Amino acid sequence: MKKIMLFSAMLIAILAFAGCGKKDGFRLIQVYEVNGQATIDREKVGSMDAYENLNLVSGDKVTTMIESYLRLKLDEDKYLLAEENTIMELVATGDAKKSRTNINLLQGGVTIQVDNKLEEDASFEVTTPNSVMAIRGTVFRVTTDVDEKGNPITKVAIFEGAVGVQKKDAEGNVTEETLVPESKEAIIYIDNEEEVLVILDEIEVSELPVEVLEFLKEISESGRELSISIEEIENAIDEIEDKEKEMFTVTFTYNGKVFGTQEVLEGDFATQPTLMPAPSGSWEFDFSTPITADTEIKFVE
Repeated sequence: MKKIMLFSAMLIAILAFAGCGKKDGFRLIQVYEVNGQATIDREKVGSMDAYENLNLVSGDKVTTMIESYLRLKLDEDKYLLAEENTIMELVATGDAKKSRTNINLLQGGVTIQVDNKLEEDASFEVTTPNSVMAIRGTVFRVTTDVDEKGNPITKVAIFEGAVGVQKKDAEGNVTEETLVPESKEAIIYIDNEEEVLVILDEIEVSELPVEVLEFLKEISESGRELSISIEEIENAIDEIEDKEKEMFTVTFTYNGKVFGTQEVLEGDFATQPTLMPAPSGSWEFDFSTPITADTEIKFVE
């Protein structure tokens, strides 16, 4: 029995050593949150639903559906949020120290957090149909879409650090790298049949999806100083949530007649009228109750 146990231990050690020695083997790419629906397409396996703690492999194709998003963890120090209607292909080779990662973004948007500066032989790139972005240690967002003529448009917003961007033509040829600095946004698009890159003065925070804002808020609360403050992020989230709320009508009545009305946002509170319809009496309502539907409030003498 001792010999069998010893042989088993040696076999496990040999297999573990052999797995560590693979130059282009599996690296940690794990789904750690799925909100809504997302699928993974894997060679020789087919399509499967994404779920928390699912380990991905190099070559996997990730698709998020409408009103859905997904988060990935790579190598314990890189995090990725894939927004709704995003399609991307993952290429991850090397080991944890000499990792080579490419996110081929075919459609949609991703926000990426890289905690540690990459090793000299490591690389992390995001490619879109018309650009290549090289990351060293940063927080940024990339989106890709098409214009009315079907030409690709890529946007990159830098929340921390800097990202090197290269334009890419239809044949895959790339230009010299342009460094997009922190707090700036760059757009790569076709103008007069020529690929151009324009760097804007600031990031339009109000245009960011709420899941991206929540992700950035988490990063800020972890102690990292981004180019937009937590207050700006929270204000943008509040504005989005207010737009999604309904407006309800509160009607004040006295003796069966309308005394006045108020328009109140869902979840907010009605305000007691300054004027009273009669010398004595009160409104038959608890004004600390949030409004969630059209409401009639009667005055009772």
